[in-house]
Amino acid sequence: MLAFNIPGVTNLVLTREQIVGIYNGSITNWNHPTFVDRNPAVKFPNATIVPIARSDFSGATEIFTRALSSFSEDWTDGCNPLSEIKSWTYLEQASSSKHTLVAQAKSTNEKL
Repeated sequence: MLAFNIPGVTNLVLTREQIVGIYNGSITNWNHPTFVDRNPAVKFPNATIVPIARSDFSGATEIFTRALSSFSEDWTDGCNPLSEIKSWTYLEQASSSKHTLVAQAKSTNEKL
């Protein structure tokens, strides 16, 4: 499950390709045309997406990254393996605690 924090937005439809783009750094702004196409009723801000992830190895992170790898070569070719998650320089790191990750997502707008 992905969580997002965009003021005024309560529902967001993302494709697998968009999720890969956010997490491999190729989609960086909330008003990217593909978001607008999939969510015509949403007024997206002209703001940078701030992706966050756990900074350590976890089962949930492993499942998430394996899923991205299974349906996109863009993920496999463009990103480091899970064991090197700290080198994903475009991600804002969080602590190893899922509770801190949730608090971080809530604390700042434009996070995913």
